[in-house]
Amino acid sequence: MRVGYPAINLELEPQGRAPTMISRSPDKVAQVIAKNLEVLERTLRFNAERGLLFFRLRPDLVPAPGLTGAPLDWAARFADRFRELGAFIRAHHMRINIHTHLATSLILKRPGDREESAQEIRHLAAVLDALELPDSDKVQLHVGPKHTDLDTSLRLFIEAVNGLEPGLRRRLALENDNNYCNLRACLRVHAETGLPIVFDVLHHEVDNAGERVREAQEQAAATWRPEDGPPMVDYSTQRPKVMPGKHAEHLDGARFHIYLEQTRGLDFDLMMEFKDREKSAVEGLRFLAEDARLARPY
Repeated sequence: MRVGYPAINLELEPQGRAPTMISRSPDKVAQVIAKNLEVLERTLRFNAERGLLFFRLRPDLVPAPGLTGAPLDWAARFADRFRELGAFIRAHHMRINIHTHLATSLILKRPGDREESAQEIRHLAAVLDALELPDSDKVQLHVGPKHTDLDTSLRLFIEAVNGLEPGLRRRLALENDNNYCNLRACLRVHAETGLPIVFDVLHHEVDNAGERVREAQEQAAATWRPEDGPPMVDYSTQRPKVMPGKHAEHLDGARFHIYLEQTRGLDFDLMMEFKDREKSAVEGLRFLAEDARLARPY
C-alpha cells in the first residue's frame, strides 16, 4: 500500500497555489511551467523523505495550450526536466495520478465543450507520458453532468470513451461520485469500456445501493487489471455542517482505524483527501505502521 495526498503541499506552499496565468507569450508560460516543476520536485523530495509514495498532480502543472493559446511545445522544451522528475518518481517507487478539472466532461451538451474536454484529457495524459510513467499512473475523471436521465448520460459517456484512442483509454480511471454516478453506475461503464474504478469512500457513503464499504471496494478493485496496477482508493470523511460529500479538514483517527479493519486483507494505494493535505497523510502512515500492506514490494 502506498499512501499520499493530492496536489498541494501546504508546508511548502502555505498560501496554496496562485491561479495559472493565462498568457499568449511562450516565454511567460514557460516561466510558469518551470516554477511549477521546481515546486513539484521539492514536493516529491518531501514525500520521499516521509514515505508518502502516492501523489496527485495538479491539472494545471502544465497550463493547457487551449487555455493559454501560446505557441509553446512544452514537451520538447522541458523534455530533460520531465525525464529527470520521472526518473526520481520511478527510483522511489512512487505512484502518480492526475485529476481532470471538475468542469471537464466528455458528455457536455455543446460539441465544442466536449472536444475541449477530450483535449484536456489528452493533455493530462501527455504530462504523464512526458514523465515516462507507466500506464498504471492514471488520469482520473468523472462521468460529468447528468443529462435527461442516467441511462442517457452513461450511454453518451461510454460512446465517448470508446471513441478515444486506445493508448489514451489505457491511461484513464473512473471515479464514483455522490451526485448521480455512484459505484453501481460506474460498474456499468466499466463493463462497456474496461475503465478501472477509483473507489471514493466518502462519495460511496453518501450515494450507494446498499453495499457496505468492504463489499463496494472489492467490486471496484475487481475492475483493475494487472497492467493497471493496484487499485486506487480515495479516502476522506464528511466535513460537519456542509453539504454531503465535502472533505473533512483532518483525519479522524478512530474512523480511519475502523476503515483499515473493514478493508483488512485488501491491497490498494490510498489517496488521503483531507483539507490539510500532507498532515493527514503523514498521520495516516502512523496508523499503518504495523500494517503488512505498507511493506508491499513494488
